[in-house]
Amino acid sequence: MPRLSLHRRSAVAAAFSAVLAPSLWAQDSAAIEYVIGFAPGSSADAIGRLIAEQMSKTLGRSIIVNNKPGAGTTIAAQYVATARAPMLFNADFATLATMPHLMGKIPYDPEKDFAPISLFARVPVMLAVSPSLPVNNLKEFIAWGKGQRDPVPYGSSGLGTPHHLAGELVKEMIGVQMAHVPYKGGGPAMNDLVAGQIAVAMLDVASAKAFVAAGKIRGIAVGSVQRSAALPDVPTFHEQGYPNFEATAWQALVASLATPADQRLKFQEALHAAMNSAPVKTRLDALGVEGIPGTPDQLMAFARTERARWGEVIRKHNIRID
Repeated sequence: MPRLSLHRRSAVAAAFSAVLAPSLWAQDSAAIEYVIGFAPGSSADAIGRLIAEQMSKTLGRSIIVNNKPGAGTTIAAQYVATARAPMLFNADFATLATMPHLMGKIPYDPEKDFAPISLFARVPVMLAVSPSLPVNNLKEFIAWGKGQRDPVPYGSSGLGTPHHLAGELVKEMIGVQMAHVPYKGGGPAMNDLVAGQIAVAMLDVASAKAFVAAGKIRGIAVGSVQRSAALPDVPTFHEQGYPNFEATAWQALVASLATPADQRLKFQEALHAAMNSAPVKTRLDALGVEGIPGTPDQLMAFARTERARWGEVIRKHNIRID
C-alpha cells in the first residue's frame, strides 16, 4: 500500500480539520435555545431568564430564550420533544408531573422524550386568607370553615395548577367543604383576595410574600417541610398537625434528546454554577424561591414520585382540562 508523504499527510489532516471544524464550532460555541412554556413576564419566565443569563456566562456562549406559552406547557414540550437540534427546556410541575393526567392525550412522553439535567427551583404553596377573616392558624381556619353553611370558596391560579391541586388535597385532609374558584393566573386571584372579593386562596410564597409582609393577606400554612425563609413567621402544615402534607410548585431543566451527552453534562455544571452564584442566589431569595440543584437521576425519580402522587389526586377529584 502506498504511503503518504509527510507533506501530503499534513494536507489531508488540514482538509479534514476544515470539514470537521464547523460542526465542532456549532456544538461548542453556537447559541443554544432555551424554551420556556410561559409568557414573558411570568414568574417562571423571570426565573428561567435569570438562570439562562448566568449559565451563558459560565458556558461562554449565547443562550436565547424562546417563549412558547399555552396548553399548560404542552406546546413548548412538544416543540422540544420533536427538536432535531440541541436545546434546553424550562420544564415544570405541569410538564413532567400533572399534564399526563389532566389531559386525555398529550403530544409528548415526560419519561422518554427529554434528557434530564437537574431540578433547580421550588416554591411552597400556601393557604392564605383575607385579614378580615377571624382566623390566625390552621386550627382556627378549620373551626371557622366547618361552621359555614355553604362550601368555602377558595381561589387559585387556574384549573389543574399546583395551587388548585393543593387546595383539593387541603379540603380533603382537613374536612372542610371548599369550592374551587379558578382564576387566569395567580395575580388576579391575589388581587381579589386583597380586595376582599374572596376570603381564601391557595397561593405560592413567591407571589404572596410582599402582601403578607404588608398585612394585606394572612398566611395560615405553607406546604413545605420546613418553614419558608421568605415567610419565616408562617407555620407549615406539618407543624400544625398534618405531617404528610407537602405541596410545592417546582421547575427543572431538561434538554432535547438531540443534545449530545457531553453537552448535557456541561449544561448541568453551568446550571449548578449559576445556582451557586451570588446574583442568582440573591434574586431567588428576594423572590422567595428555593434553589435545589441536583442530578439527572434525582430529577427523574422526583418527577415519577410527583406524577404518581398528584395523578391520584387528579383522578380522585375528576379534574380535567381537555
